[in-house]
Amino acid sequence: MTDQLGTGLLSGKNLLITGIITEASIAFHVARLAQEQGANVVLTGYGRLSLVERIAQRLPRPAPVIELDVTDKAQLDSLADRTRDHVDGLDGVLHSIGFAPAAALGGSFLDCPWEDVATTVHTSAYSLKSLAVAALPLMTSGGSIVGLDFDARQAWPAYNWMGVAKAALESVTRYLARDLGPKGIRVNLVCAGPIKTMAAKSIPGFGDPGAAVVLLGLATIVFDQPWLTLVIAYGFIARVLTGPRLSPLGQFVTRVLTPRLAFGERPVAGPPKRFAQGIGVVFSVTAAVLAVGFGDTTAAYVVLGVLVFFATLESVFGLCVGCKVFGVLMRIGVIPEEVCESCNDITLRRTPAGGAV
Repeated sequence: MTDQLGTGLLSGKNLLITGIITEASIAFHVARLAQEQGANVVLTGYGRLSLVERIAQRLPRPAPVIELDVTDKAQLDSLADRTRDHVDGLDGVLHSIGFAPAAALGGSFLDCPWEDVATTVHTSAYSLKSLAVAALPLMTSGGSIVGLDFDARQAWPAYNWMGVAKAALESVTRYLARDLGPKGIRVNLVCAGPIKTMAAKSIPGFGDPGAAVVLLGLATIVFDQPWLTLVIAYGFIARVLTGPRLSPLGQFVTRVLTPRLAFGERPVAGPPKRFAQGIGVVFSVTAAVLAVGFGDTTAAYVVLGVLVFFATLESVFGLCVGCKVFGVLMRIGVIPEEVCESCNDITLRRTPAGGAV
């Protein structure tokens, strides 16, 4: 790393980077490191460009943002001209794009309709070819195209048609390398492994404790074991503070329950999910205080029953009530947009220019 921008390994290089959604996005840190090494960076965004532009301001140098839906031919055809407004050519392109409808990612692999499969493959695999062809007029001196991959050698739980798309992405990369190599353009994929990005949170079973809350809460009430309210409360507190690493509920779901059950879930961004977990803290701590602190198990079980009800809606029907409340509060201005750059409407998660998965 250099102390001064513009004098590093990438000094004078121009890069086009797709897929920034939040500061947790892999693409954001690629852009940050590239700028620190002297590169000029142009970002692409899809949907609410103002949100991507706000994230771009948090880079070492504010970067220009141009709109790009990689499934839109008109936008692809005009990409080179719009990029030339900011740089005279490209030395590198980062493809950090992936999307799958809920039926294709976490739903039934056998029942997923072709329309959802087509969307998944188009956005997550074919788009690498589309992006490469669109950027080609700017890469007359050669360069490098890099995509983000996930291990497609085996069948992962819940990954389903996104796993198929990743296998297709790897094949697309080989053929692109064959055809673009003679032009001096390298094409490679980087497999980062499981990272807590927004895209990872979109994968059902990524440490969601909802099902465990249902089972543990019912056991507490049915078998009259008030001390279990302490376990539930600790699980929610640990989940909010550290994620699933120190949460017994998160560990139970990740290691035990998820491989055995196939609850349908809906992709949810990080901030609304943490908001919902914060509500879980309030309910679970209240139940624990009533049960253990005051010995009022009746009141405690009523509070716990409400928590179990909402956890059932989420784990069985994919309805995160706390996330819905978060969305409403954001729309009426109580929660600022910058709290969740990717989810002004968390029920609409189609982000073809989205994060790496």
